[in-house]
Amino acid sequence: MKKIATTLTMLSLIVVTTAHAQSKIKEKDIYGTWMLRIEINEDTWKQELEEEDNAVARAIIRGVSGFVDGILDEIDVRFEFLKDNEVRISTEVFGEEDVDYSDWYINSRGELEIGDTEHWDDNDDTVWLMEDGLLIAYDRDGRHKADDDASVYMVRID
Repeated sequence: MKKIATTLTMLSLIVVTTAHAQSKIKEKDIYGTWMLRIEINEDTWKQELEEEDNAVARAIIRGVSGFVDGILDEIDVRFEFLKDNEVRISTEVFGEEDVDYSDWYINSRGELEIGDTEHWDDNDDTVWLMEDGLLIAYDRDGRHKADDDASVYMVRID
């Protein structure tokens, strides 16, 4: 009985660990439309408030945090990944709409890169990895999220 319990426990740990791991992206995984999301880490604002001695500065930080959240709510960015390694990027900011096109590429490490193919090189800082069905922005080394103060990710919407 102990062997069965131990085996089931180990199996569940492996499944949970695998489910939350980053996975290599395959082309078929990204086709379609994705919405960009940016979430400011609430701890970032709290830390700024704790580190500030000036009451006026603390008031400004509180005001700015609400202002930034409001602005982020007014920004709609969508990426439509097309089969010819082209991405249609549509933005709507405060009622103004714009559409641009760029390229996308999955490198040998299974990371998604977005940008002009003429300028792809190892100097580009951000790559995208699949995690729990989301495309999440990471530093090129894949070990750190691209911005520790904010979560930048894409959610499939179609």
